[in-house]
Amino acid sequence: MRLKGKNPVPVLLGLAFFIVVCVAVAINSISGSFSDSTEGLFEEDSKKTLDTGKLQCPLDGTLVDSLPQDRPIAVVIDNLPRARPQSGLTKADLVYETLAEGGVTRLLAVYYHGEASSVGPIRSARPYFIELAGGLNAILVHSGGSPEALDLLKNSNFPHLDEFRHPRYFWRISQRRPPHNLYSSISNLHKLARDYGLNNEVKVPSFNFKSDEVKEGIGEKKSLQSNEVKIHFPRGYEVTYFYDPEEQTYCRFVDEKPHLDAATNSQLSARNIIVQFVKTNVVDGQGRLEMELTGHGRALVFSGKKVIEAVWQKSSTDRPTTYKTMDGETVELLPGQSWIEIIPQNTKVSF
Repeated sequence: MRLKGKNPVPVLLGLAFFIVVCVAVAINSISGSFSDSTEGLFEEDSKKTLDTGKLQCPLDGTLVDSLPQDRPIAVVIDNLPRARPQSGLTKADLVYETLAEGGVTRLLAVYYHGEASSVGPIRSARPYFIELAGGLNAILVHSGGSPEALDLLKNSNFPHLDEFRHPRYFWRISQRRPPHNLYSSISNLHKLARDYGLNNEVKVPSFNFKSDEVKEGIGEKKSLQSNEVKIHFPRGYEVTYFYDPEEQTYCRFVDEKPHLDAATNSQLSARNIIVQFVKTNVVDGQGRLEMELTGHGRALVFSGKKVIEAVWQKSSTDRPTTYKTMDGETVELLPGQSWIEIIPQNTKVSF
């Protein structure tokens, strides 16, 4: 029988563990903006009534009379030149833009209170679209997907609507060739989601919005100002935003041309632009990409002509991404549509 105190190894291991924990705590206290705490990421009641008697949409901050009892719908949208102009983007609460294989870009348009009678062209899923939709508790809408994305959807309970399985809720237009001609409507997609019982959890994370006017706020007193933002995607997909001081919004251009919505014939614009730099790797011979969306990294926020240096953080794949100033304060956005540009770490951004 071994007597206590005769073997020093457990004591040394315990001491080492204690030291590691202390160091980790110290590092976390220094880097408060990188904390994995989820406090404040979800509103206690995302439908809270403001002084006006209106409700605030958690995704775009606009005031509405009521919010839907349906989960948000996140639609994968084609962005090839032959797919432009797309339909329904002006009605989205929030739009993501990312690279896809081959140096092209693809969009993820998110609809919560926004309604669009025509949305598309709808394209195939990628793993990073699944994670982006999951962070908003949204239902992913797509037409097929990469092998990795389809395996992920098959082996999980992630809520999604695939045109391959539900073709009668979608349609194709004759003016364009497949696969750049697939469309649906938000009402169709909500009906499909209800029919398959996907609206069992309608809790939606909320961005941090300030009053609907341009003035100094958190993170802005030390910020730069810029009337133009250019994201140097590959040729044919470069994006430029020009600030319109009268409308207090950023007009969007792609490949030096106004980016239009075919349904309204109006130019797309963003009230806020968030540029999120992420580690990106090519994972197969087709050039498909892997993006590290969980963790933390650098971000730039453009809002009301101001430029805010920020950090993004995401504690797990099913949690929302938050954006904080270099002082650790949550970034405030103006109410209205935001575009979130997910780009590789080495992508040039001019402003």
